[in-house]
Amino acid sequence: MSRVYRSFILPESMRTTREFMDVGLRTTTRVLVGADDPILRPEFVHGHESHVDDLTIDYMPNAGHFLVDDRPDEVITHALDLFQK
Repeated sequence: MSRVYRSFILPESMRTTREFMDVGLRTTTRVLVGADDPILRPEFVHGHESHVDDLTIDYMPNAGHFLVDDRPDEVITHALDLFQK
């Protein structure tokens, strides 16, 4: 899995980020981050607020990188809250 991440996921996510950096995001955007995530650090998540019209970043306690596995109840709660608005 780490090979897929290094050779495909990471380069493609960086390319996509660069490509759309000047466009901005107009949709309501919610980012859920595991508070114990060793990969997705706060400096990767913050700093994009000026490119998004409506951005909320929530840190989930007792969760790592795979939120759905660690805290499925909280992911469902956040999704329902977002889609009910």
